[in-house]
Amino acid sequence: MSLRHPATLGHMVIGCIAVLGAASSIACNTSRPPGQDATKAFVGSHACRDCHQAIYERWQTTLMANVVQDPRQHPKAIVGDFSTPNPLVTFKPEEVAFTYGTKWKQRYWKKQGDDYFVLPAQWDVRNKVWRPYHVQAGTDWWVEHYPAEQESRPTGPLCDGCHSVNYDIKTHAVTEWNVGCERCHGAGGAHIARPVKSNIINPARLDDVRANDVCIQCHSQGRPRANPIAGQYYDWAVFTGRAAAETV
Repeated sequence: MSLRHPATLGHMVIGCIAVLGAASSIACNTSRPPGQDATKAFVGSHACRDCHQAIYERWQTTLMANVVQDPRQHPKAIVGDFSTPNPLVTFKPEEVAFTYGTKWKQRYWKKQGDDYFVLPAQWDVRNKVWRPYHVQAGTDWWVEHYPAEQESRPTGPLCDGCHSVNYDIKTHAVTEWNVGCERCHGAGGAHIARPVKSNIINPARLDDVRANDVCIQCHSQGRPRANPIAGQYYDWAVFTGRAAAETV
């Protein structure tokens, strides 16, 4: 399914996180003017904490804030059973760079070069069993554009734009992993420098189409209007437009 309004989505640079839907309606009292590039600056969710502490603390407990975890930073992140031999599990916990998911399933990402790749077994959290992971031909639209091998299907163009903040398609760097404040509200640099309602995205102040697009750009089979980009097909709405604050 394609996005209904991809141009709108490209300008907004936002995703879906219901717990933060009205967060930007609370403004701090400082009036320091923003720097030259503040409207485009991503600052990370931690920068929102001082003025929105209750909302920030609630967001930290959500699945969206914790869907991607680094086992080196979170030793209990891996929930799959690696102690019992299973023919599906051809990798070791030490190879896992990131875990993805904790409620229904948990998938495992391996670092290869400057990108990540999903390993071929996923843990069924509810039923506590291993299941194969491989997107088959005729399912997702992008399958025909990628080889069948897992090692040839990077998460950068296929996953990471919706599971991070400010993913750079050239460097593969992110401001933060997971669905942080700015994934829904847009770059927060201007708002941190001068906290007023007019320089941050708030879905409650958008028309019904744009407000719904906040969620739809990630919770749909979305893709850029121009695909492929630099030879790769993207399964998320790559941002190439103006600063998000322009759409407030």
